[in-house]
Amino acid sequence: MGPMGSPKAIANELREYNYHDILNSLAAIPKSRLSLAIGLTVLGYLMMIGYDILGFSYINRSLTWNKIALTNFISSAFSNTIGFALLTGSAIRYRFYTSWGVSKLAIAQVIAFVNFTFWLGMFAIAKPRLS
Repeated sequence: MGPMGSPKAIANELREYNYHDILNSLAAIPKSRLSLAIGLTVLGYLMMIGYDILGFSYINRSLTWNKIALTNFISSAFSNTIGFALLTGSAIRYRFYTSWGVSKLAIAQVIAFVNFTFWLGMFAIAKPRLS
């Protein structure tokens, strides 16, 4: 599929929907629910930023919080949209962190820490439900 394949595929899937119907459906969502959804989304991204901050703390490497937050936000946004989080998120982290002088080993350690702690948390939450 060429570079124009994705927009064409999306347009093909959405052709049966009317633009006004979509806007009306969105407008029908209660503002309290919309606010809650936005708030929880922001909280989720803040939690994900926390993983990288903890990762840098774990490896005893300092980098300003705003650089970590920017990198993690972009990494998470792409990973959650595209998928293949380990590949896409790691590539973005590598690109940004190397430009700020973080070594390849330190980046690998942060990536490993972030992924390990995420999955450790997921299994910790899922374990009571699985037994």
